[in-house]
Amino acid sequence: MIIKRQHWLLASLLFVAAPLVGLAMGALAGFYLNGHDVDGDRPALTEQSPLEAATVTLPNGSEVGLDEIAPGRVTAIVVMKDVTCPVCQRQLRALSHRMHQVQQTGGVVVGLSDASHCANRALMNRLGLNFPILSDRDHSLLNALDMTLPERAHVMPGVIILDEEGKVETVYKGRSPGQHQEEMILERLRRR
Repeated sequence: MIIKRQHWLLASLLFVAAPLVGLAMGALAGFYLNGHDVDGDRPALTEQSPLEAATVTLPNGSEVGLDEIAPGRVTAIVVMKDVTCPVCQRQLRALSHRMHQVQQTGGVVVGLSDASHCANRALMNRLGLNFPILSDRDHSLLNALDMTLPERAHVMPGVIILDEEGKVETVYKGRSPGQHQEEMILERLRRR
């Protein structure tokens, strides 16, 4: 099989540029989540529950604790059923388009799936998201919040709201094609 020169150039560009873009997105997500843009000290946690011991993986492959996602800020975690779920993808895109409103609240929005950090990074790039998707491969957080359906072995979509101390405030389970949870998320982020 003979491959034309312009196809080789395109293939070379894809194999070189795509990983570099992924690495850049992962690094930006890590910077975003580590709170470098937040003034003030992180609130101290007193007792560590199994939920607070749960870790998630950033798009760059680093693991962080639940209390480290966005210390001192109300956080909305949009749980995805699967990275291929079109309803979940629509919600992530809608929130990404309203990120200026999220930033005005001082809150944070992140996605969460049980896919690998590489798959999440690829989805972030494909959808053009301006916030990270975290990975919970071992379901430590999802099981602690009862966001999995063991009999069907998959994740239940929904939204988790963390307060300023990184503690779970509210869990909204389920999502259907007609639901628009963006307003609920923005409303909660505005209440500070």
